[in-house]
Amino acid sequence: MRFGTGRALFFGDSRGAGADNASMTIFYWVMAVLILGTFVPSAFYLILYVITGEDGCARRARKLFMYTRLFTMFGINILIWGHVIVGLWRIWFGR
Repeated sequence: MRFGTGRALFFGDSRGAGADNASMTIFYWVMAVLILGTFVPSAFYLILYVITGEDGCARRARKLFMYTRLFTMFGINILIWGHVIVGLWRIWFGR
């Protein structure tokens, strides 16, 4: 038995099903689109506020940046707790 083979079997690396999880790939893409889709307009409105001094642009930039932070924290929490749950599942039920 080679070094590390037991770990590879435990974590599913050598069975071909370990690293690629299609549903999480979709989740990461959706979160990236949501985060960038709110951050880029927020930066645009911030630049408009700096140029024009309109208070509406500042309010919109602040609100969009609030959503950017919300989506970012949500994505990071799902990432962390997803790994915790999968790890506990593999410890308790052995895959």
